Amino acid sequence: MDSRAALDSSLFGTRRIYFDRYIAAHRLEWSPVDQLTVGLVESVIYGGRGIETIYLMPFMSIWSAEHYLGDLDNAQMSADLTLRPTPSLALYGVFMMDEWRPQDTFKETNRNWFAWQGGLDWRSILQDEDRLVAEVTWTDHRIIRHRFPVNDFYSHGYLTRYGYISENGHRYNPGYPVGHWTGAHAQSLFMAYILPRWGSRFMVSYLYAKRGKLTWDMLVDQYDSIPYERFSGSTETVQTFDVTVGRPVWKKLWVELGFSLIDWDNAGFNPAKPDAGNKANVDKTSFTIGFYYNFNFPGYLVTLLRAQ
Repeated sequence: MDSRAALDSSLFGTRRIYFDRYIAAHRLEWSPVDQLTVGLVESVIYGGRGIETIYLMPFMSIWSAEHYLGDLDNAQMSADLTLRPTPSLALYGVFMMDEWRPQDTFKETNRNWFAWQGGLDWRSILQDEDRLVAEVTWTDHRIIRHRFPVNDFYSHGYLTRYGYISENGHRYNPGYPVGHWTGAHAQSLFMAYILPRWGSRFMVSYLYAKRGKLTWDMLVDQYDSIPYERFSGSTETVQTFDVTVGRPVWKKLWVELGFSLIDWDNAGFNPAKPDAGNKANVDKTSFTIGFYYNFNFPGYLVTLLRAQ
């Protein structure tokens, strides 16, 4: 018998081994006046070991604790602001800082890994109960990733020991970002106008999103502060224009009809393997029909949630 057959996993199967990962976060919120709310947030992701009690202490700085533990984990800080100039209008902004080296703030080669988001939620503009929502997001290619894959802010893919192996021998398997769906190295714009009328709900929306590559080499280079030109190489761009009408048909059961115009360049793009596979440009019209049912939690849960 060929001795190599004994090493063939197809003969006896394999078992995937997963590592535990944890996310800890602190939030401090302050409203100096009724129209303004300011929030400060610290978060950290870590894995491969048990729960770190120090991260659970509410008045302990996560940034300080992470450095006390050896600077092995992935910590972020962010600040957000919500302004309500009128009861029907909310303006908000979020700034996230993954890493910052103050002395290099204005240098071309820096360690300033930022992301930001801004938007508005405006109600009763032209008609009673109508609503306009708009949001723009921008992310640097270096945020939320980490030199130790177990500390990546991705919900799936990086946890297993059996990801594919990159050219330099590192295991690197793409996953889905925790947070905004575009992840790092991306930008997006979303706008929607919603109008409840005649027992129905009408919505017109527009989405623009663009994503760039996120390779292992880029991850290594970011710790050496090697400059990278944004969106160089392969990218993915999608634009959609949607019109939907929803209406209740029985108690809390709704039916929704939709019409979409889709313009998707480089469909099937994988940020971790931007040059792999056959990709296509999609330009199509889509019609959809959907059903959904709204239900209430049991009474004791509703009471509990309202008490929070």
